[in-house]
Amino acid sequence: VSWTEEPSKARSGVHEVRVLDEDGWAALRRARRTDPDATVAPLLAIQLQHPGSYSGPWVNSEVVATVLSLLVAYTALRNKNKILA
Repeated sequence: VSWTEEPSKARSGVHEVRVLDEDGWAALRRARRTDPDATVAPLLAIQLQHPGSYSGPWVNSEVVATVLSLLVAYTALRNKNKILA
């Protein structure tokens, strides 16, 4: 059994994996010569739950660090001005 879709492009949800024997595979190849969308009754059909691929965090850590450092600098300068005033 192999996965033929790119993991980053694979949609999440339930996928059906159809298992064919040698005769079923030959029948599928014959049927697909005339009609590319043809299907043959599988020997076994397995339902595979695919949660989807991980695309990373919503915000990069560099952005969070920059925003936090700007917030700390702003608070420090504001408090310094209040003390000196």
